[in-house]
Amino acid sequence: LDEGRFEWKTVNPIEAINRYLDSGIPLILGIAYPGQNVGHAIVASGRVRKKAPINTPKNIRTTSEFYSHILVNDDQRGPNMFMGLTPRDTGAPNGHKYTLGLDPSSASINILESLHYILVPLPEKVFFTAEKAENISRSLLRDYCVRIPNELDKNGLSDKTKAHSKTLVDASISEEIILRTYLTYGWKYKKRALNNNLPSSVKVTIRDMELPKYVWVTEIGTFDSLSSESPRSRRIYSHAVIDATAKNTEDEAALIFHAPGYCMNHQHDQSNQSPILIQTQNLLNDEEAYFPKRRGEETFEKY
Repeated sequence: LDEGRFEWKTVNPIEAINRYLDSGIPLILGIAYPGQNVGHAIVASGRVRKKAPINTPKNIRTTSEFYSHILVNDDQRGPNMFMGLTPRDTGAPNGHKYTLGLDPSSASINILESLHYILVPLPEKVFFTAEKAENISRSLLRDYCVRIPNELDKNGLSDKTKAHSKTLVDASISEEIILRTYLTYGWKYKKRALNNNLPSSVKVTIRDMELPKYVWVTEIGTFDSLSSESPRSRRIYSHAVIDATAKNTEDEAALIFHAPGYCMNHQHDQSNQSPILIQTQNLLNDEEAYFPKRRGEETFEKY
């Protein structure tokens, strides 16, 4: 609390809402109305993407910056109303905007100023939060940017592989990396990955992995590769898969991490019964960006 105003300290609520809605999980949001002692709970169920997002470099960025509103459902006011994420997001798309009063001309309510709590109904056996999973993915990306480009030079990887690696590293330096984290079934991730534009050796690794029921996937791209208004024109350079059912928060929960010219994975040694996970790291020629997930599609035939 700061002079009577509620502020989020360790979690960015807009980013958190984006991660779980992107996972197909509806959220219960506690909203405080200005000048009133009693708040109200509403359900968030969808998002509205900006037509022309603005590139604003900063250290930590997610796909939440591509969205301006969420769809909320209020038992007193009705379904599918538009609520802005920040005070700047005042103009609602075609439809009803969520306001302080029943009169549409009343002052608008926005997430940044009015949200007091978020309830996330995670599936049973999901012990990892999206925020922990994304933190591990960021750590893996930082390690890649420090270590791997030099290894690609030493081992004679293709020029195109090194060019893609440089694109990712340069974007990290210029603070233009964008992360997208969502929950999915392990088998769905595997099916999408095997249909995606990944290197053959990475596909073999994913094919042979035993995945848990639920995984967190963090897709990693740049502002330029992800900001297109057309979903089929967007591309990613890297991704990480985190075991959502893991009870520890160590790096071993990272089942696989891929970035240009590099693939790391953890899996059990199938030749014995040891519970210890074995880490494998490989360098590879990797000459293409690939496709982000689009909800409802398990193949990329239309891309």
